Amino acid sequence: MSAAKNQNLKRQKRIEKRAKIDKATNRFMINLSWGLLGILCLRFVENGFLGSAAASMPTVMKALAGVFAAVAIALAVCGKCRVFKNTARTFDYSIFAAVVCLVSLFIGFYAPIRLFLGNIFEGLLSVDSRWWISRGPITLIVAYLVIDFLWIAFKIARVEQHK
Repeated sequence: MSAAKNQNLKRQKRIEKRAKIDKATNRFMINLSWGLLGILCLRFVENGFLGSAAASMPTVMKALAGVFAAVAIALAVCGKCRVFKNTARTFDYSIFAAVVCLVSLFIGFYAPIRLFLGNIFEGLLSVDSRWWISRGPITLIVAYLVIDFLWIAFKIARVEQHK
């Protein structure tokens, strides 16, 4: 009887370990998917600023910031009131929407921000506007994804070490 109990405990620990690894991997894959979508969207925004819609893009970005702010607030309230089953994921998406809102505001107001920072650091005025609109945020997304990947790999290694 003791050997069977020991086998069940080992099996249960393996199942729990596998669940932790799967949860961490799934979280990274979701972040990777959203990050790639963000990069694609930033490239479209860059094309909008460089094309014939350049005059209307700041207004579009400010409007999108308002939409994402409303989504972030709605998701936070839904998470707080436990409207959805997975409240942790609801808060994660609320944070994501808030970050998208901030990036949209940054892009929408990039000209005044660029002039303000250019008055402080004159070298910034010579930086190509594509870095302000898309390449800078894309670099931040890639850096976040690399750091997140390293963090997830570290967490998985820690789970694997605990037998």
